[in-house]
Amino acid sequence: MLLQTQPMDNVFIDTSVFEKNNFLEGKEIKQLFKLSSNGDIKIILPKLIVEEIENRIKKNLNSSFGSFKKFTKEARILRNVDELSARFNKLNIEKIADDLIEKFQRELKKAKVERIDYPSKGIDGLFDKYFKGVCPFNTSNKKHEFPDAFALLSIEEWCLSNETKCHVLSVDNDLIKYKNPNLIIYEKYESYLDVKLKQIELRENQNRRITLANELFLGCKSDFEIEIKSWVEEQLSEESLYFSKLDYMEIHNIDIKRISVDLESYRFVSVEPSQLSLEAEANIYFEVSVEIDDESYAYHDNDDKEWHFPVRITIPIKGNDVILVSIIADIPVAGDEFMDMNIEEINDGNNLEVQIT
Repeated sequence: MLLQTQPMDNVFIDTSVFEKNNFLEGKEIKQLFKLSSNGDIKIILPKLIVEEIENRIKKNLNSSFGSFKKFTKEARILRNVDELSARFNKLNIEKIADDLIEKFQRELKKAKVERIDYPSKGIDGLFDKYFKGVCPFNTSNKKHEFPDAFALLSIEEWCLSNETKCHVLSVDNDLIKYKNPNLIIYEKYESYLDVKLKQIELRENQNRRITLANELFLGCKSDFEIEIKSWVEEQLSEESLYFSKLDYMEIHNIDIKRISVDLESYRFVSVEPSQLSLEAEANIYFEVSVEIDDESYAYHDNDDKEWHFPVRITIPIKGNDVILVSIIADIPVAGDEFMDMNIEEINDGNNLEVQIT
């Protein structure tokens, strides 16, 4: 009986975010992929962006390879150090690129990334924006904005088709300025991750306390049933409970024969930082004998001008009902060892009802 999770966020991660995180190495990319793998978010990547990321991996590797060659040449003295000599072995850049792209593909699969095909609609509008220099084509080098423009169009089309929205994470200023009602674009993509992680932490903390409350309820259930039984007994002992049902006849004795209480289903009605409220259903059954005067033998004494009831009868009463029980679970931040659970109210503060047939 845990809290329902919020609807899963759809998240588009721009190529620029991958590059900023050194593709798969950065903590933020790792965290986003972990959230997607756990089902907390769904990463949406257009096919064009996947291909662009792979292309950027190759370009970055080529650039790094040049730096590595320069380093090995300038630092050749280090070849004399046994621990470092292996680092100067010749690199197979093609194999390294293939291995890294294969690793990228594995991570996409592990994170359950949904890939989107190229857009099938809106191409005319895309070129109209290009010629007018409208975002994302408002830079001096407009042709380089086509990948982002096609990616955004793919996501827009996907959102419309699925009647949903998508969170857009990017560090590209032109993309950040883009406007669309189905795209939630962040000036700083880190802010989305910060909020999302706090939401998950809060949900997990709430679910942890709900789990503790569930355990508390099971441990307190028999004590609660005894307390409810005591309340029922107190209610059944009150003469006022029967007056209207017995035509206000004088009650001489109330004999409670049997009371049973079974506390069954319950639900959480509120979850606060240190207190949880539950509402449980208690099935109750009782048997009572009520001794009253028998009207059929009553007579009026003219001398003392009073009615006399020489004969008494016993009225058997059986009843069953389902009453609500409000329960409070205190699970303070100070520590689980201080947690406690108590009945707050029985039957919404109302008296027990009996029916006499």
